[in-house]
Amino acid sequence: VKPAIYLTALEQPDKYNLGTTLHDTPLSLKGSKGSVWTPRNYDRKYRGDVPLYLALAKSLNVPTVRLGMELGIPEVSGTLERLGVNKDEIRPVPSMFLGSFSLTPFEVAQMYQTLTNSGKRAKLTALRSVIDMDGNVLYQSLPRSSRAVDEQAAWLTTYAMKQGVAQGTGRYLQSQFAWAALAGKTGTSNDTRDSWFVGIDGREVTTIWLGRDDNKPINLTGSSGALRVYAEYLAQ
Repeated sequence: VKPAIYLTALEQPDKYNLGTTLHDTPLSLKGSKGSVWTPRNYDRKYRGDVPLYLALAKSLNVPTVRLGMELGIPEVSGTLERLGVNKDEIRPVPSMFLGSFSLTPFEVAQMYQTLTNSGKRAKLTALRSVIDMDGNVLYQSLPRSSRAVDEQAAWLTTYAMKQGVAQGTGRYLQSQFAWAALAGKTGTSNDTRDSWFVGIDGREVTTIWLGRDDNKPINLTGSSGALRVYAEYLAQ
C-alpha cells in the first residue's frame, strides 16, 4: 500500500515533490494504550535524509511511516478508498502505512489499475467476454473509467515505481529486461508469510502473491519470490 501514501503527498504539490527530503532515522510511536511501535527498514539500516522518490523505490519503511503520520491516517485512508480499496478493509492505525491489513490480489490489482491508468478507475471484472461456438459475442465487459486521483500525482508515483525497477527493490528486472519500460512494487509481510509483486509494463498490470494456505512463513521476500515469478511471466 506504500504507493498510496506517496500519491497522497504528491497530490499536494505545494508541499511535496519527488525530491522532497524524508527522514530515515529511528522512530517510535506510542499507542493509545501505552504500547510502543518501532517500525524498522527491512535491512535494519537507516540512511538519514532521502528524497521522496527513493524512499518509495527502495521501499523504506521508516520514512514511509513518517510521511504517513505527517499526512494523517484519514487522508491516506481516503486515498486508498479512491483507488478502490474497501473502507471496511482499512485499519486506521499507523501500521496501516506498512500494509497491516489484508487485501486480496484482486483488490491490489484494482488499486494499481487506478494508479497506473493516469488516476482513472475502471471497475475490474474476472469475466472479459462470452463467445459462443460460432464466434458470436454474447457478452463483453466494457468498463467505464472515472477520475479517482490527480493525474499528475498518479504519473509521478508511477515514475517513482519505475525507479524501483531501475535502482530499488525490483532492480533484478532491470538486469533481465533492460529494454522494457517497467514499473513495479515489491511487498513482504511480517515473518515472510507473504511475497507480493505488482508489475506494470505500460500495457497491463500484473499482481502476483505467494503464500501458504496455513499462513506459515515461506521465507521469501517480494524480491526473491513474487518478482521472480513475474520475470518468468515476462520471459514467455
